[in-house]
This record gives sequence, structure tokens and C-alpha cells, in this order.
Amino acid sequence: MKPKQLKSSVEVLSKMKQPFFVWGDPGIGKSQIVQQVAGELFEKNGHQHLLDLRAVLLDPVDLMGIPSVQNGRTHWSPPSLLPQEGEGLLFFDELNRAPVMVQNACLQLVLDRKLGEYTLPEGWVVGAAGNFESETGVQRMPDALRSRFTHLKAEIDVSQWVEYGLKNDFASKVLAFIRWRPELLHKYDRMTTKRENSFPCPRTWEFTSNILKQRLDMELQHELIAGTIGVGAATEFTAFLKLYDDLPDLENIVEFPQTAPVPYTPAVCYAVASALAHVATRKNVQAILTYMNRFSEKEYVVACIHDMCTKTPELNSVGCVTDWKIEHQGILF
Repeated sequence: MKPKQLKSSVEVLSKMKQPFFVWGDPGIGKSQIVQQVAGELFEKNGHQHLLDLRAVLLDPVDLMGIPSVQNGRTHWSPPSLLPQEGEGLLFFDELNRAPVMVQNACLQLVLDRKLGEYTLPEGWVVGAAGNFESETGVQRMPDALRSRFTHLKAEIDVSQWVEYGLKNDFASKVLAFIRWRPELLHKYDRMTTKRENSFPCPRTWEFTSNILKQRLDMELQHELIAGTIGVGAATEFTAFLKLYDDLPDLENIVEFPQTAPVPYTPAVCYAVASALAHVATRKNVQAILTYMNRFSEKEYVVACIHDMCTKTPELNSVGCVTDWKIEHQGILF
């Protein structure tokens, strides 16, 4: 499922109080989507009701609680880490990395909403997430527990990730690079990662965006980025940054859209499209469209319009933008 579809599915299941499990590769935003749903469904008075339990850090007794003897009989005191009232989402992140004994302790809680003498409050829903079982450190989930969930598979979508990046002020250079090299948004190889310790994925590209904002010298910046997304991806990205820094002057483009030089290599075309999208306003959008329409391939114009309207939604109502969308509605993504 792409991110938007996955989010809608988690919302539906949460409203049904149906336990769900989100599967996916590391770093693609599984937990973020669950957090967003919890915030939108259960936020009260500014407090987000998401209880995130890392099952890999738990022992079975942490869930069952401590026994005590009262009137000659054993009773279990439920742990304070489990919700006692209200409503929200009880989320077991990385559940299938936990020891099997801990996973077995969740059996009754997931299906019957009980755990010994503890009962999950009516307003709470149980969710979980984890990596595929081929990953190192992942435990085979018992079939009895597996059957208690509705299973959802998270996938990557470049366009939706760029949209997320625009709304969250990611560095335009990162977004432009991913437009040009979409296969590097998520490139996970277990053997390569063992050698380099890191790899390109949505999570590490967000870290890379934060590094760029520090305005470091190129050598230090490259080392930090290599330690974030891996040497291979960092080498390509650093080469792209050098192209980006030599882009045509944006002010000159806006002032002379009919005569300003137009690039022809894909990397520079995406870089220019992204850079213009980040500076687009009601005042200069007509000039930007005039310039972008001179590009040989419409895909760069589409990328520019999509990004500028995502970053600055008010541009959707500008006449020249509306007219362009109507005329080219068949190629818009």
C-alpha cells in the first residue's frame, strides 16, 4: 500500500477497533503513519493519545504484572505502562523483533483485549508494526498471534514522499535529487548495509535534509551525508549538489523568462524545476510557467507545478496555473 492508502486503512481499522499489523522495510515511515492516525483520531486538548511500546525491550512479566497474594489467592497487579482509562492507540512497534515469549504474552491482549486480570479500556485500539521476516533480528511471529491481526504492507511512493517533504520544509536539493533518481529514495540491501551501516531511505533522506540546512563546508557535509545514506548514494548526491550550485540565476529567470538559458541535462532540469517551485509566488508564477514551458520535456513542468502548488497551496487558484492544469490534465500526476 502507498502511504495515503495505508493511512486510510489504519484509520478504518482503528475506528473498528480491529488490531492491525503494518509490514515494511526499515525506514519507510510505518511508525510515522500510525502516529499521524493516532493524532488525528484520538488527540484531545493538545495531547496525542499514542502509547508506543517497544516489545523488544519487554519481558513477559512486564505485560502480565507482578503477582501478589490476597486472602490466600494469587492476583496479578497490571503494569502502569498499560492504559487504564480514556482512548487511544496502543502501538507495539517492532513487535516481531521481540522474543517469542513476549509475543505470546500479547496473544490474549490483541484478540480478547485482556491480559490476565487486566482489561484494555473500551476506547483503545491495538496496532503493531515490524520488518519482514527476512530481516536480521526478526523473529518468526507465532501463527496464533499472526491470525489476530489484519495485515497491511507499506510501500514507497516517490510523488507522495516529495509532497510530504514539501509540506515539512525539506531541503529543495534533496527533493530535486529524488525526482531525478527516484530509485535512490529507498535502496536497501542487507549485505551492503552491513558494510556501510546506513542506506538511503525516507528516514535517512530526512536526516540528510537537516544536514544540508547546517550550511557546512563541502568536505564535512559529504562525510556526514555518507554516514547517513551510505557512501554510494552520498557520492551521487554530492555530485548533484555541485550541479545544483551552478544553476542559472533564479532572479534572472523570473525577470527574463523568454530568454534565460534553459538546461538540457535531466539532473539540472529537475534541479531548476525544484528550485523555482520553492520560490514561486502569486507575483512571479506566470514568469515561472513561461520559462518552464520552454523545456523540451513536459515532465519537468509537471514536477514544478506539482511542487509549487503543494508547497504554496494558494497558487492553485491563480489563473495561469488553473489554465495550464486544464490544458494538460492528461499528463498531471
